[in-house]
Amino acid sequence: MGRYFGFRDRLAPALFSAALAACSGGGDSPSVPGTFDRSFASEGLFQLSDPALDALATSARSVDIAPDGKLLVAGAAKPPSSGNSAYSLYARMRPDGGLDSGFAGSGLLQYAAEPFFGRREGLRALPAANGGTVLVEDSTFCFPSACIMADPSQITTRRVDATGAADSAFEATQSPLILKQALVEPEGTVLLLGMRPAGPRPLTVFSLERIGLDGRADAAFAQKALAASECGITPSYVVSSVGMARQADGKLVVARQDVPPGIEDPLRPVCVFRLNRDGTLDASFNAGGRNVLTEPLVARGTIVTILPRGDGGNIVVLNFHRLQDNAAAVMFVWLAPDGQVDQTRGTFGIRIVNGVVRAAAAAIDGQGRVVVAGFRGGDPTAAWPFPWADYDPVIVRIRPDGEGDATFGTRGFGLSSLTLAGRPIQPNGVAIAPDGSIFVAGFIGLLSDPSRNVRTTFAVAKLRGS
Repeated sequence: MGRYFGFRDRLAPALFSAALAACSGGGDSPSVPGTFDRSFASEGLFQLSDPALDALATSARSVDIAPDGKLLVAGAAKPPSSGNSAYSLYARMRPDGGLDSGFAGSGLLQYAAEPFFGRREGLRALPAANGGTVLVEDSTFCFPSACIMADPSQITTRRVDATGAADSAFEATQSPLILKQALVEPEGTVLLLGMRPAGPRPLTVFSLERIGLDGRADAAFAQKALAASECGITPSYVVSSVGMARQADGKLVVARQDVPPGIEDPLRPVCVFRLNRDGTLDASFNAGGRNVLTEPLVARGTIVTILPRGDGGNIVVLNFHRLQDNAAAVMFVWLAPDGQVDQTRGTFGIRIVNGVVRAAAAAIDGQGRVVVAGFRGGDPTAAWPFPWADYDPVIVRIRPDGEGDATFGTRGFGLSSLTLAGRPIQPNGVAIAPDGSIFVAGFIGLLSDPSRNVRTTFAVAKLRGS
């Protein structure tokens, strides 16, 4: 099992560099990548308007791009004064930013929650074969006493055809899972990564499920993946964050972090491992199957996602936060195809991302450039989703060598604003089209606080790419 040490003294000063200071705002030039594409929807921004939802706070959670260029967006709607989502929402949009009426008659598919104790929230809408869509939602029904004792999340996976009608060949399935990531494999199977409740909160265990073409879970795969994920972590620890990427050869690179319960600001080593197609550990990865990253700066991060590089390597994206001085940043760890830390990039394989203190989502394009949608302000100690008092939503593009892409954005360091005409877009998801165009899903307005009755609006923005 490989372990990674070193370089703390050399890298730590980067946390306090001018790159994390406030950058001045810039204008929106029509020729600059990273600025709003005014040909999309209304001046580059789509905002959901539906009479049936006018009294509700709506938000988009994710955006994905179908092979035909249409956008698949998942989200939710809820009363502004309630923490429970009343509807899960799934939109299919044309490339020009309009709703596609060929989907569910209006372009918007809604599932209502059970009255009083129900919650439904659309998490992902993923492209499937023959123009279909895989819908992943948090669909929960629980009485208050049950909700207090254990996390009630139930992830429902269903498949609809090109018109939005239920696919009879796919059996909707439920998993007691705190979902962190989902993807559809080329074969049509669905992967769900997250944590399963293991008793009273916050006890959780690692979970990676594969849902077959008929909608049924592959129990043997889940058991093998669980066994492969055991990285020598103390059994009483709680799985705190996970991420995954699928390589071109079908193998999965997965990361997990575990924390001891009840300890303030603990170190969280990142265990990265690679799975074969059947869920077993790939021993050729880092000469044993796993690489445990223990460097203190990395171990104070929280996994956002893993991004696959075109050369077979990967990038682990983390949100770094150090409680003692409230230092915060977004961090990359580059891994070579063999699973070793790629020390030819960044500073000994690690890079602090300029200008962003917290990432909401990240994606990588065909040229190996990474786009991070996140924030430059607010309180990095707040839980997600978090009530930003002074947040500044931004997007940054990083070159393959780890430097900010100076051709991107108007604020320096490859940074661009996600505020359009005074309307900040809080990002939740990001996707990159083959032509380099960038789509950001989230909402307009401050985060809904039940005590403030704030209404938010489901939103999707398009930014120019290369």
